This record gives sequence, structure tokens and C-alpha cells, in this order.
Amino acid sequence: MLICFFQIDAKPESTAERRMASVEKVRAVTGIHAAEREAEGWWTPGGMRYGRHGKMMKLSRREYSRILAAADREQACALSELIMRTHRVRSLRPAQKTLAMIQMREPVSASLFYLGEALCCECMVEVERSTGFSVMMGDDFEKVTAAAVVDAAFAAGVPETEELTKRLLEMDRAQKAARMHRNSEIIKSKVEFSAMGEG
Repeated sequence: MLICFFQIDAKPESTAERRMASVEKVRAVTGIHAAEREAEGWWTPGGMRYGRHGKMMKLSRREYSRILAAADREQACALSELIMRTHRVRSLRPAQKTLAMIQMREPVSASLFYLGEALCCECMVEVERSTGFSVMMGDDFEKVTAAAVVDAAFAAGVPETEELTKRLLEMDRAQKAARMHRNSEIIKSKVEFSAMGEG
């Protein structure tokens, strides 16, 4: 894990003072105003995010897995190449097809049931004695291998994880913008049945 800390020189006495000191410290390091950072949810233009005490936070496994799943093959491979240039990647389980049960929740009684099986592919690799694993729907072996390399890199805490995080956050912002655009196009076709009989 790669976590950077920015130490605050003087220890404030109150919670408000501690927060203000954190804000000023992060502002000095990142060059971004507090209001702008708050509006962005503590994300900075450089792609990193900072907590209340100026500590640079890293993406969780759930977050970067979600981003990688929505990425295309070229984007995932570009991230893995960043690791493979400077680190040895050992294959523990080559990419292969598998089946996964899809669990759903029935909306009326809230009971769980299995909808069926979905075709997936899985891969396991090792980077710096840390294991990375990935499972994705479909049969794109290159993409699932690249995702496993990224997972191993985060598990090993290699120095490149900072650059990986920046690139992943850029991809996340692009994916969210694309989803918003798609949703705005879909919402135009929404039918208001309550208004169909009026007029």
C-alpha cells in the first residue's frame, strides 16, 4: 500500500482549528482553494484526493475494480504496461474462462435467488511477491490479465501506484461524464403515463 502523509507542524487545540490547519496544508501542497476542493469532494485536479488531515488517500479495491471493469482493453493494458516496464510479473493462473452464478434480489419479498450463470474470465498474477486477481464478465483475456497486474501492483504498494491512481481517476471522470451524457439522451424518451390522458 502506498499512502503519503503530510504532517501538520503545530497541533491545533480545537476541531475547527485542526480542520483549518489541514485545509491550509493541503492547499499549500496542491495549490487548490478549499472551496474548489470541497466542490470536487476533496479531489484535486492532479487526480489525487485528500482527507481531513491532509493525508493522501488511495483508491479502494472496489473502486479501481469498478473503473477497470468499465474501461476498454487498450486502457487496461496501458495501465499494466506501466507496471511491467519496471517489475517482473509472474503468472500464477493464466487467463481462462469460467462461469459465475448471478445472484439477484426479488423486489417484493426481498428474497435472494440465482438468475443463472454468466460467462467470465479470471486471472491471477504476482508482482513483488504480492498476488493480484481479477474476474470479469466476457472472454477478454488481455483485459482481465491487465486488471490482475494492476491489482497486484496495488497489493504490493509499488511506487507506480500513485501514477496508476491518477490515471484511474481520469478514467473514472471520463466514464461518469459518458454515463451522464447517455442518461440525458435516454431520459428524453421517458414517457409520462399520467399525462397521456390529459389535454
